[in-house]
Amino acid sequence: MNNKIYDKKTDKNLLKLLIIYGVLIAIFIIYDFLEINLPMYLKYVVLFISCIIMVIESVKLVKSKKHIRIYPIVSTLLLVITLGFNYTGFIKTVGEYTVKSTDLSKVYIDGLKVGDSLEKFNNKKYTFTDRYSNDNYNFIYEEVMISEKDNKINKIFGHADQVDISINGYKAIKSLDDVVSRLGNNYVKVTYDSEQLLKQYIYVDRKNNIKVSFIYREYFEGKASDQLEYVIISKRS
Repeated sequence: MNNKIYDKKTDKNLLKLLIIYGVLIAIFIIYDFLEINLPMYLKYVVLFISCIIMVIESVKLVKSKKHIRIYPIVSTLLLVITLGFNYTGFIKTVGEYTVKSTDLSKVYIDGLKVGDSLEKFNNKKYTFTDRYSNDNYNFIYEEVMISEKDNKINKIFGHADQVDISINGYKAIKSLDDVVSRLGNNYVKVTYDSEQLLKQYIYVDRKNNIKVSFIYREYFEGKASDQLEYVIISKRS
């Protein structure tokens, strides 16, 4: 009788574990394949809760007497893979929600900022290109990429060496030193692209619902560098 009760509990633990597998698969499909525009914090909240449940249920299964210990092993591998792939994104999301707010209302790329009317964007001054394909932007040029929503600029991506970046009236922003000396030290430092050795300083303005990413190549020709490569101004998700 006790064995039957114990087996039922084990079966329930296994069912919970299988459901978590399904949740993780669904999250990756929604965010990484379908790229549905949902808040990123929601992804990491679900992943965090799922990982905790996975650990608890795996421990229970390991303690069971049934020969199904392959499931805890699979769970452990899946947990390591999940944390590995999402480590940078998790740190970035947590950092953005905990870092102190900075006034970014006077950060511009070629005189443009998030919230400006699309009519202010003069596309004739830029070089059209079809080299890039990015569904996140409506207008793609060699120098900048623009995303619009409701006829207003929602996101701006600029190549630092091809656009004018200005902060609080200062127009010669070319390096991280230029950025930090004008915006301060309340930023989140995370990887932007590990293959290209690109990192970023992210500043958040909660009052104006803006964030700015200053992207730089950590090393150039074997030497440490703080020269900006790209700048992204966007609405906070």
